Amino acid sequence: MIEGVAFAVRGVVEAAEALAGAAREIRITGGGGRGQIWLRTFANVLGRQITAVGAGDSSARGAALLALAAATDRDARALAAAWAPPGRPVNPEPGPVARFEAQYAIYQSLYPATRELMHRLCELDRGGEVRPSLR
Repeated sequence: MIEGVAFAVRGVVEAAEALAGAAREIRITGGGGRGQIWLRTFANVLGRQITAVGAGDSSARGAALLALAAATDRDARALAAAWAPPGRPVNPEPGPVARFEAQYAIYQSLYPATRELMHRLCELDRGGEVRPSLR
């Protein structure tokens, strides 16, 4: 499960970087940022250093931070540095990075191959009827 979440996050990071360029650093917060297994897995799946941020309620803090920055014309980055100081960075390990790289290539093929089935499962969860396969 942890690896699946990390693969999904890697996809988001890659999509964001395709639009905005390479990230200078990657930070993680919330439940995944509290445990070493999560941190090591994210670093290895991403193949780069990550840093946990020790602040809880990150979404609420981020919204409040942006509101404060807009209302006071203060620099959002400076506020973020004060409100959510980074923890110790976690570096990727060469062995697991190579293994996850091969697994990620397979993971990327899974969604297109199972897209229709996943949508059908979601319909069931919403109480919908199962529609016949398109094949």
